[in-house]
Amino acid sequence: MAEITPEVSKLLEEALSLSLEEQEALAQSLISNLSGKGDDEVQAAWEAEIGKRIAELDSGKAKTISWAEVRERNLKKLPHAHYSGGAQLHQEASAEYDAAFDWYLERSPAAALKFDAEVDRGFTQIVQATNFTLTR
Repeated sequence: MAEITPEVSKLLEEALSLSLEEQEALAQSLISNLSGKGDDEVQAAWEAEIGKRIAELDSGKAKTISWAEVRERNLKKLPHAHYSGGAQLHQEASAEYDAAFDWYLERSPAAALKFDAEVDRGFTQIVQATNFTLTR
């Protein structure tokens, strides 16, 4: 993965200040520009990682951490933010979320909150699409 240069960081900060509709249009444009470039390799890598994590969970090697705990831990870094409830995350997914949250937080508390909201929205969509029940 390419390093984030100061120029890219500035572009990201500007992009995060756009309206949600503008952000979606920009993201779609960037994704369509990348479409097909390395998709097979990326897909294979994700499938391997997913398989590894499922095997770790099935064998008891990996523990899960509740989404509420992961989210609460990170939102405590911001004043006046809180959350309760949620799904279970593989411990590596939790660490990846923590790292991404911190990356956004270093750039902007608003960006960290937007990142968190989008991850939470994704969890909600997955739960609704798969008829899973979140433990509360």
